[in-house]
Amino acid sequence: MVRDTSETNGLDVKLVRLHADDGQFLDALRYDAADRSCTTAVIHLHGKGSSFLGGPGRFMPPLWPEVTHLALNMRCRDLAWTNAELPSPDFTEGDVPVAGGMWESIADGHRDVAAAVEHLFALGHTHVFLAGHSSGGFYTADYCARDPRIAGRIFISPLTGNGTAIKVWFPEADSRAAAVARAEQMVAEGRGHHLLVLPSWFYAMSARSFLERAAEPDGVWLEAVNRSKAPALMVWGSAESRHDLWHDLTQRFTAPIAREAVIEGAEHHFVGDEQELTDIARRFVDEVLAAEL
Repeated sequence: MVRDTSETNGLDVKLVRLHADDGQFLDALRYDAADRSCTTAVIHLHGKGSSFLGGPGRFMPPLWPEVTHLALNMRCRDLAWTNAELPSPDFTEGDVPVAGGMWESIADGHRDVAAAVEHLFALGHTHVFLAGHSSGGFYTADYCARDPRIAGRIFISPLTGNGTAIKVWFPEADSRAAAVARAEQMVAEGRGHHLLVLPSWFYAMSARSFLERAAEPDGVWLEAVNRSKAPALMVWGSAESRHDLWHDLTQRFTAPIAREAVIEGAEHHFVGDEQELTDIARRFVDEVLAAEL
């Protein structure tokens, strides 16, 4: 626990352990608001290959100490890691228990977010917001479509389709079909957890995860966004190549409060633009709370 340091701007920081409904342990960093009577909280969801140690979930809390923040370490953290909490007497026999972005399951993501949400409601928070960066933005839409209790959604340079990268990895239809066929064979042989080699980032992905992405229909993200009436903010940097895509999608939001903000010159990780991103998110939350009065 860290108390009242200059790095956290008066926030009380705790490492907490959460339990997903399938029994998986999850770690999270909870930055309790300086005002202990505050009942507003923001859950930060990181992107693929990241963790609760980076991105908005790391830099926003000390810049925004008026509310509680919970940075969740999702199962898709990092890319590959060994989960030592699962029983494995050694690493020479049987399957080594592994997880991370290369083995990501979209269904696990919903379970992870649910554990964070229930933790904050159990503590007495009445206004819980989700702030998802990159693929955390995909999970934000996915979760809020199922839980009407969420007060608002903040999509930060969000991933809007898990299958998008497959066409980058395999631009030709024949090569995509061959990759799918290979993954299907691996799953049929009981090797769905084994990795397919990819030509660029991630560079590898389990056969089962690859097939999940290949089967994802187009438009699932926007459909999920519009199944929730929670206020929504979409924010990104002008240096990103997806500016037109995100702008078009925001215009199709059906939430009663829907906002977009573009930070001039910012890239995907908002290096140097942390304060501006935080201020935009703070103003949105203030607007949502004021609308209830």
